Amino acid sequence: MKIREKVAIVTGGAQGIGEHVCRAILERGGKVSVLDKDEERGVLLKDELENQYGSGRVIFIVCDVTSSIQMKDSFMKTKDTFGQINIVCNNAGIVSENEIENWNEIVDVNLKGVILGQFLAILYMGVSNGGEGGTIVNVSSMAGHAKLGNFPF
Repeated sequence: MKIREKVAIVTGGAQGIGEHVCRAILERGGKVSVLDKDEERGVLLKDELENQYGSGRVIFIVCDVTSSIQMKDSFMKTKDTFGQINIVCNNAGIVSENEIENWNEIVDVNLKGVILGQFLAILYMGVSNGGEGGTIVNVSSMAGHAKLGNFPF
């Protein structure tokens, strides 16, 4: 896939895998919109990336993937800033020590957040919607293959 001059949105982009995805896109000549709930980490990363890769190639937007309003606003701001969206990497995800008590939050972020990201990607990149097409990357965890607590499955 050609990355040069392409614009990517990366959810959960302020750290971990998301940060590495952002760096890989910038190293290949792309532009990136870093979406994350962690404003402090996001601003620090944006500044670091601008120093390393140049200004005008990265923006940071505080965004909770469970909020359809914040997600829609983030896609709109990215398009307004860079003029296009070509890649959406749905990377935001959480794990919990107590899956049983926090299962709603886990489903909201790890499932619904990805689905919302896909819908918005299609809306903004879809040829049938006036876009140029693009690529959607959904990141998941190997934790989905692990045994959950003391359950026998």
